[in-house]
Amino acid sequence: MVSTICLTDLPNETLLDIIAYQHDKEPTSLTCKRLNFICGHWFFKKYHLRFRVEKSNSRLSTPLIALDTPKTLLKWNRGAVLTRLAHLRDKAPHVRELIIHNASEKHMDLFPEDIIPILEYTLKMCTKVLSVQFKTESPGKLPMCFWEWFSAIGLQKVNIGRLTPPSGQLKLLDQITAYEGCLYDETRPFLESIDPKEIKLNYYQYYNNTPRISLFKPSNDQFRRLTMLNIKLTYDCRGEQELFDFSAIPQTSIEVIFTLLVEYKMHIPIVWKTFKRSLPKIFVEDINGFDVSRSRTIVAISRPSKQYIIKTGWTPSSSDHMESEKEEQKEQAAMNRYYESRLQKQLKDMGVM
Repeated sequence: MVSTICLTDLPNETLLDIIAYQHDKEPTSLTCKRLNFICGHWFFKKYHLRFRVEKSNSRLSTPLIALDTPKTLLKWNRGAVLTRLAHLRDKAPHVRELIIHNASEKHMDLFPEDIIPILEYTLKMCTKVLSVQFKTESPGKLPMCFWEWFSAIGLQKVNIGRLTPPSGQLKLLDQITAYEGCLYDETRPFLESIDPKEIKLNYYQYYNNTPRISLFKPSNDQFRRLTMLNIKLTYDCRGEQELFDFSAIPQTSIEVIFTLLVEYKMHIPIVWKTFKRSLPKIFVEDINGFDVSRSRTIVAISRPSKQYIIKTGWTPSSSDHMESEKEEQKEQAAMNRYYESRLQKQLKDMGVM
């Protein structure tokens, strides 16, 4: 008698390998509960948990639950939030990357107090998450239960967004290998509680809003494993404040990218002229030891690690901040010709000429 083996007789590990070759896994997921659970490995590996979103993102192409509608996503809806958390608990074994989207409403906490216990209970079930990203449109305080959860699950990557630290002492999370957050003074306690290999920091400065920022001087004692530091700033360049001192982390490759705030393109040359003269003050180290390149309003300043410099004999290949006055005048003249030709075209289209 010939014995037959059905597909469902195979172990989960083998089924995972078989289903991985399928381009469309949805039909398989609808076959039975077991195959539905196995297919969840692909469907929910990256999980987007939405509490509140901006109006532009309120219509979702693939809602997770029936209650994911513009009405329940634009404002805090407790019933919908509880349903979303229940869905996350059900899919928790599959989730490896968790994105938490919460656009806080005016005069309202990021997470209302009454939801924290349920949120904490849900997080404890997500034990296999390796990466967490927060998407918030305005600053808010991270609940302590999140930081404790990071420690419990051995989180590897975290993008804290614009959130500020919770009140109280933060536990050291030395298992985190990659961190992304803001460079504001209010967020510095996060940096004091981690020792990653890679750090990405952002600073947003607007015409009517200037978050506090003081000298950023990371040390080798603080970041023993740090190999890459990337900083992006939107900056108006009107001050000459000391911002960066990287002299104590020679083992780290540095990249700082400035986006210069200009109201009109015609202002680019004069803004750049002002900014490059302030660079020796912004950087405590000798700016000539960095590669400085500019493309319109984007200024990239970088240097490799000391080990790489010694090994390859690296020297800066671009020094745009050393442009002569003649080159500055040439750029300004080109900008003036552009606007003059545009004005002539507008006048011609209006029939004035």
